[in-house]
Amino acid sequence: MIRLVDYTLTEADGQQWVTVVKDIDADTGGVTRNIHRFPAATVSIRAGEYGLTGLDEALDVVLHEPFLTDDPAAALLTARSIDAARIAHLERIAAVKRVHAKRSGQKDTGDVLTRLGAALRIDPDLARAHAARTRAIRARLRPDTEEP
Repeated sequence: MIRLVDYTLTEADGQQWVTVVKDIDADTGGVTRNIHRFPAATVSIRAGEYGLTGLDEALDVVLHEPFLTDDPAAALLTARSIDAARIAHLERIAAVKRVHAKRSGQKDTGDVLTRLGAALRIDPDLARAHAARTRAIRARLRPDTEEP
């Protein structure tokens, strides 16, 4: 199970960074502390890449991606469509959450996630730019793509 313990927002190199502290139940029965640092813009970038419309969904993806065992970028760029890539990616995220939930039987909810969600937002311009970038790359790699 992954539990958010705390987060901080900082400015560095002209951009906002999020540092999230997570406790992860280990297979051995212990708990591992995990520090996950990412640019706050990552939430908007994932929203654009996968066509995610809600902040909760985009934040959920960003917080659980480090625990994936495969490369989500490869699937994003080679899937039949963006919709297919989004569905597959959300299924991978759900699988990661199920594995961790089985370890403790608790859900990853709480005040920290609520506060973090309130502190971030999806920048629609950045999301649109990354959606266009993703479509352009996919068109080069997959000329048979279903997107316009």
